[in-house]
Amino acid sequence: MLCDTSTDNLPYKVAIDNLRGAGIATIVAAGNDGSCEAVETPACISSAISTGVVDDTDTEADFNDWHYTMLRLLAPGIDIYSATPDSTTGYTSLSGTSMSTPHVTGAWAILKQKNPQASVTDITTALMWTGVPVETACTPSVIDYKPRIQIDAALTPALIPTPSLPKAFSYSSTASPTLNFSEARPVGVGTVAGGFGDLLNLQVGLGQFAGPVDIYFALYAQPVDPTNLYLFTSSGGLQPLAAGLIPWRKGVTGPISESLFGELSALTLPRGDYTLYLVVTPAGRLDAYYFWTTDFAVK
Repeated sequence: MLCDTSTDNLPYKVAIDNLRGAGIATIVAAGNDGSCEAVETPACISSAISTGVVDDTDTEADFNDWHYTMLRLLAPGIDIYSATPDSTTGYTSLSGTSMSTPHVTGAWAILKQKNPQASVTDITTALMWTGVPVETACTPSVIDYKPRIQIDAALTPALIPTPSLPKAFSYSSTASPTLNFSEARPVGVGTVAGGFGDLLNLQVGLGQFAGPVDIYFALYAQPVDPTNLYLFTSSGGLQPLAAGLIPWRKGVTGPISESLFGELSALTLPRGDYTLYLVVTPAGRLDAYYFWTTDFAVK
């Protein structure tokens, strides 16, 4: 869980929030303990930008700390030729999240220089939805992908074309969304991804579209009701499809990055297989669409 409410972390939270309100990002090393359940303080603060490590083949380091919502970005951090604190002229090769963090800091500064009016959220989102998806080293205990920053793509992010034809995609469940459209996995389900975890957290993430779109989000819960498909409503509820086709989000351009309901214990859900459907159409039309499906299981 996020560590915002911890008494010990409150000073960090206040300082990071104040900086963010002034348009300044706090970019923090995730940690080097090889955890598949948490990142270090203050990387766990929700308003911080936590950074993990990949090598030069885009493989996540096995010592990298991972969490499906608290780890935001990946950057090179293996055998980085770095200054040392021992002298004013000393250099050595170092590895760790403290090496990847300066890469993200520099990338953030470049994007801020190009667009001085951009908020911390604007720049972070640009880095996330133009990044190269990298599979977590925590596989197979959890399935997830995090974005390795790609500065040239973030400087000139390509808009997602509005649908012009019906296109369907399916993918195995992941813990969090992959925003990069060329490899989009727009719905994440928390640690139940892969059938090993015990937390369900529905998250939807997509980059920015070239024009307004409507988004339909639906759930088929066979263990609960095998006869109906349920649509998520804009107010956060569920409505049977038989009651009418209604969009979850209407006339938006994105980017989309939302979590529904927060963390839910999978132990409260009936065991069995569930399917999620995400459909994006041009606003006010149904003749063209992107259609994603993903399954997850509660065991």
